[in-house]
Amino acid sequence: MASAGVSLLRTFRSIVGDILGLLALEARLAGLSIAAMLGLGVAAALLFITAWLLFVAGIAFSLVDLGLGWGLALLITALLNIVLGVILVRLIFVFSRNLLFKATRRQMAPRARGGE
Repeated sequence: MASAGVSLLRTFRSIVGDILGLLALEARLAGLSIAAMLGLGVAAALLFITAWLLFVAGIAFSLVDLGLGWGLALLITALLNIVLGVILVRLIFVFSRNLLFKATRRQMAPRARGGE
């Protein structure tokens, strides 16, 4: 009976060890994947920023071709950027309200008992 218990304990330890080893390998893979995703995200962001700057420069050149001076063309493209930036910031504020967990806090708040 004691040898069966020892054997069961060894099997249990082996299974736990295998699971922990697998967990460690997957955690390492997850860490490497996150690092790769972060690096690729930064590279993609730089490419998008470059494309946006070229797009705005194209608008400015088009405005100059239409007869506007460089100063006015740059002012118009700057105002376009400011308007779009303000719209994006307003959207950020709208979405930030979703981070307050209002319903969860309401459910977890102590409820006033009637008559007490």
